[in-house]
Amino acid sequence: MRKLHDGTEVSLDTPTKMKNGKRYLLTDVEKAEAKERDKQFKAEQAELAKTQYQRDRKEEYPDIGDQLDVIWKEINEQRLNGKNLTQDADDMLGKILAVKKKHPKPETKK
Repeated sequence: MRKLHDGTEVSLDTPTKMKNGKRYLLTDVEKAEAKERDKQFKAEQAELAKTQYQRDRKEEYPDIGDQLDVIWKEINEQRLNGKNLTQDADDMLGKILAVKKKHPKPETKK
């Protein structure tokens, strides 16, 4: 059963609808509309299925901030070991390090 915008329940299995507790036969127009809605629904579900892997991955990836922190730590390590960075990467690393210096992580007592 599917519920229409007006509250009418429509069955795609049998050409009837329920309204106010009574069962009515669908008109040819209602049958065609129901088939079109069902076709559109299936198409939308197929499109969603094509990208389900993206939503599944997103749920399991580590937090983006944690990912970026690891990447920038690695880039900083490369810079400290003498590797030349692209200008964009070097500039961005400089901005990140400036923010970390401005707002240092509190030291933890052992």
